[in-house]
Amino acid sequence: MMKSTWWRVLTGLLVLTLFAAGCGDDAESEVADKPVTATTPAAATGGSEVLKIAVAAPEEGNDFGWNQQGVDGAIAAAAAFGIEIEVADGLGYDDVRPVLRELADDGADLIIAHASGFNTAGPEIAAEFGVPVAIVDNPGATVAGLVADYTTSPHEGAYLAGFLAAKSSRLGKLGIVVSGEPPSWNSQSAGFADGARSADPGVELLYAVIGPAAYSDAAGANRVTTALIAAGADIIFGQGDGASFGMLEAIETNEAADGGKVLFIDVIGNKSSIDDGGHLLSSVLWDFSGAFERMITDIGAGTFGNTNYDLGLADGSVDLLQTDLIPADLWAEVQDLKQQILGGSVVVENIADADGVHARMSSVDVAGDDAAAATGGSEVLKIAVAAPEEGNDFGWNQQGVDGAIAAAAAFGIEIEVADGLGYDDVRPVLRELADDGADLIIAHASGFNTAGPEIAAEFGVPVAIVDNPGATVAGLVADYTTSPHEGAYLAGFLAAKSSRLGKLGIVVSGEPPSWNSQSAGFADGARSADPGVELLYAVIGPAAYSDAAGANRVTTALIAAGADIIFGQGDGASFGMLEAIETNEAADGGKVLFIDVIGNKSSIDDGGHLLSSVLWDFSGAFERMITDIGAGTFGNTNYDLGLADGSVDLLQTDLIPADLWAEVQDLKQQILGGSVVVENIADADGVHARMSSVDVAEG
Repeated sequence: MMKSTWWRVLTGLLVLTLFAAGCGDDAESEVADKPVTATTPAAATGGSEVLKIAVAAPEEGNDFGWNQQGVDGAIAAAAAFGIEIEVADGLGYDDVRPVLRELADDGADLIIAHASGFNTAGPEIAAEFGVPVAIVDNPGATVAGLVADYTTSPHEGAYLAGFLAAKSSRLGKLGIVVSGEPPSWNSQSAGFADGARSADPGVELLYAVIGPAAYSDAAGANRVTTALIAAGADIIFGQGDGASFGMLEAIETNEAADGGKVLFIDVIGNKSSIDDGGHLLSSVLWDFSGAFERMITDIGAGTFGNTNYDLGLADGSVDLLQTDLIPADLWAEVQDLKQQILGGSVVVENIADADGVHARMSSVDVAGDDAAAATGGSEVLKIAVAAPEEGNDFGWNQQGVDGAIAAAAAFGIEIEVADGLGYDDVRPVLRELADDGADLIIAHASGFNTAGPEIAAEFGVPVAIVDNPGATVAGLVADYTTSPHEGAYLAGFLAAKSSRLGKLGIVVSGEPPSWNSQSAGFADGARSADPGVELLYAVIGPAAYSDAAGANRVTTALIAAGADIIFGQGDGASFGMLEAIETNEAADGGKVLFIDVIGNKSSIDDGGHLLSSVLWDFSGAFERMITDIGAGTFGNTNYDLGLADGSVDLLQTDLIPADLWAEVQDLKQQILGGSVVVENIADADGVHARMSSVDVAEG
């Protein structure tokens, strides 16, 4: 037997790419030479014509997996429209802004940032250049016209793979080897198990995890796969990224218990061209081309960023690979089952948590678990919090730092604060926090969502990340996300009851889902108090979070238009709103009042303009994290912050009369009791539809 085509690919067989990462002068692009099968709508439709797209990938675009599928999908999408394509692959996971800027400078009308590790840089470049950017697995980060997300739901494809495996197994034992337990892998593992049991209820399912985040651990994958083959598995379903080559090495060098071949079912890509040994039974393919084509169409229609792109069996983005190892009659059965799923007569449950996967298996071997034997957890003696800006900004950073300090105080444990870190590579600081003995690191910025999990895997220390619930890893990584719409509803009710002129201004520094959620909640709350209230809505710019001058200008305009209360969502831009409020009178000659978000600026409100604030308090979530680490359940679930657990609430100030505050508290109880239901609106269109006037600056 040949040893080993798979391994040669892993260790360095390279092909020509269209763009040399980091070598801009040598960059090449090409115009697809296929016939044009679609056209982008003209600018008259509210969109813009797409003449060139670019794709950026962290690894080489010839890896037979994630990177190759992304690059190939982008090339196919460009070919479908007969437009130019530029490929930048092998970029790694460090600061990719220079390359993304170069792609924007080179005229890309769409940049596909094909890695969750690019989810901070991508939106920044979108805002800087006004070019649409697609990001991965972060649906909460959309910005109308600028940023959209694409996410794969592969569970139905994996169900077909499980059915195929159970029908193909000679020994009735299937192995499932995974390089971690992120939601996407869990979704496929559970789908595979359910599909296998639908074909053979008695099939044995042997499940093994190489390690908490062993995506590149080919040696570990070889070891674990060899063990499952020795335990009787004759088909391996492998999810590993780079680790999959180690699985294949084990499959090529080991026979099954009956002396026959061990077969392999892969995920994401198609390794048929290097399957010299004839072991590849199938693969759950992820095809991004259709989503990328829809993006091009949506840019032309002016609707890019209004919705995200969900990839699955229904739109052909997920499917099962047919190989010569599958008999025609069995393939026909698989196709019939596929039609039943698409028709709704077979429903495949989408399981994202590891416990749901483990419950389906005959045996479970989770490597890398060094938790305390007594409880499955470990004692927390010290926590650390890392924040991008100083922890005294009266907003996001201060609330995070203060919440961590409060949580440490509640448990009587040590706290270390690392603030003012910026958004560049924070790995050195996170490593130092881990080396200093932190038992939990709170990475308090979505810009840390790549570095945080890497440090968790490197040091085995639990890390909390922000607004990326799809990145959880049992025991290592958990997400915390705020749902502030109910608190904003209370703020809107308060504002409408407090307004003298019946006109409220809403000023936002962008339209991310969290701001949209609050804007819509505020509008609904205001209209519940006064159906005739006017709502004047203005966006400073696409991502103007620090634009204090722009905030001042826009806020001044709304005051001039008659607003006597401003609901402001701005981060650093909020100080510009406050300056406008302090230096301008309302149309009736009285004070303009302000309702803030996230933090409490009472201590600097010398002019008496702060009516209230929708407060975000992270301390309770951080306390639950400490408890869950002790119980061994950290990373099994995420932490959702809202009105119900006290993480979101409304600030009481002296400007609010006692009887009105009592009304607000009564309304709060109605929300908590379920008699008043507040809709959570994440899209900008849903916000705009609620307003009396809308002014969206294009930046």
